Amino acid sequence: MLLITSMDQTFPNVVAYEFPSLTKLWEFRPTMKVFDMHLVWHEAETRSWCAKIFRDRIVVCSGHAVYMLDKNGKVLHSFEATNDVWDVEKLDNEYYIASQDGNVYVLNDDFILKKKLKVVEDFELIDPITNSSLGTFTRSVWDLVPNANGLLAVCEDGNVYFIKDGEIKEKINVESY
Repeated sequence: MLLITSMDQTFPNVVAYEFPSLTKLWEFRPTMKVFDMHLVWHEAETRSWCAKIFRDRIVVCSGHAVYMLDKNGKVLHSFEATNDVWDVEKLDNEYYIASQDGNVYVLNDDFILKKKLKVVEDFELIDPITNSSLGTFTRSVWDLVPNANGLLAVCEDGNVYFIKDGEIKEKINVESY
C-alpha cells in the first residue's frame, strides 16, 4: 500500500493506493467544526500533517485529531487534542502524539488517553520597558523519533527531550534564542 497525504483542504487529503499498480483503494477526508465570518460554524476538511503505518493500522494526524484506520480506510478510533497534532509514534502498545500545545499524549491501543506529558513549557512574552506580561504562548512538540527504547521529542523551545516509559528522562539544548 502506498499512502499519500497532503495539506489540501479541497480534495481528500489522505489517499491509499495499491502498489505498484497505483489503483486507488480508498480516501479519507478528516473534518472539524470551524468558524468563518461568512459561513459561521461549519464542517471543513482539516490539514493532515502526517500519516504512518504501524503493522495493519494507519494513524493520521490531522487538525486537532488523530485517527486510527484499518487497511480499508475505516476509522477504528480517534482522539482529539486541544490543538494541532503534528506527529505520532508507537512504542510497544502505546501511541505517543506530538502536539502544538507542548504536550505528548500517551494513548493505549484503543486510543484512550493514558497520560498527558507536558514536555515544553509555555513562553511568556515580557515587555522589556514595563516588565509586564504581553501574553503567554504555547510551544510545540514537532517531531517524535524512536531512539534506544524511547523517543526523542524535537521541540519549539530549542530542546530535544528523551522520553522513556512515559517520562522525560533527559533534555538536551540544541538551539538557544
